[in-house]
Amino acid sequence: MKRYLFYLIPVLLIFAVACSPKSDATVVPTPAGSFTGQFRFYTRNSSGNYDSVKNTIFLKMTTDGHFRVISDTTLYHAGSHGTFNYDGYYLLFNDSTYSATAPKTKRHLSGLFQYVYDGTTLKMLRTTAGTSPDTIGRYDLTKTAN
Repeated sequence: MKRYLFYLIPVLLIFAVACSPKSDATVVPTPAGSFTGQFRFYTRNSSGNYDSVKNTIFLKMTTDGHFRVISDTTLYHAGSHGTFNYDGYYLLFNDSTYSATAPKTKRHLSGLFQYVYDGTTLKMLRTTAGTSPDTIGRYDLTKTAN
């Protein structure tokens, strides 16, 4: 009988905590507004080191889930637009101008990014580790307007 109580007590404690009326709901701010800052791309080269690219970007995100990228589109990042979804941990960008079959001369804001947003600073990170070439994309943006 003691053996069954030994296993039953942790299960009862889990149910007691899970069913408690106390709840601290965390409100995730909507990543919307105008943002400006730096984007960086790191790509692993054939010698195993990383080559880096850095430039300024301007990102406009609306509350209805649309985005537009404006940057120095002549070199590294493509100007683009499309829709996005978020859940508090990830941002998924669906770039309307991105084509998976077209040659990749510039980076697009497309795909799944981990992000942190506190209402002022938006930081996004995307890795393609395990693919060829290994690439890390990082955006450090500051909100400039609603």
